[in-house]
Amino acid sequence: MKTTPRYNNIPPQIANLLIRAISINSAYTSRLMASEDSSKTIKQVGNKTECALLGFVQGLGKSYQTIRDEMPEEHFTRVYTFNSVRKSMSTVIPRQGGGYRLFTKGASEIILKK
Repeated sequence: MKTTPRYNNIPPQIANLLIRAISINSAYTSRLMASEDSSKTIKQVGNKTECALLGFVQGLGKSYQTIRDEMPEEHFTRVYTFNSVRKSMSTVIPRQGGGYRLFTKGASEIILKK
């Protein structure tokens, strides 16, 4: 897509899951901050790829920080941090009502093989 889709044009279940996946399965040290000057540019702090994904969440008009506040890192079951061998990052969180959800991102050729 050449432009960010409108949140309302994405099926609600998919949109909510996508926003949660991006917000939770990114290092919580990665974030977007308002510029200190009046240029209104956004300052990216942390991993640039993760910041781009967080910018997508904001482009949909949603707040990644709200989701992070609802799901602090202390509630994660397990985090598989990115490394050059795995070429992916995964976060396991508990689901309401039982069970777990796994969010994964990474190199498409690696993810598709799994």
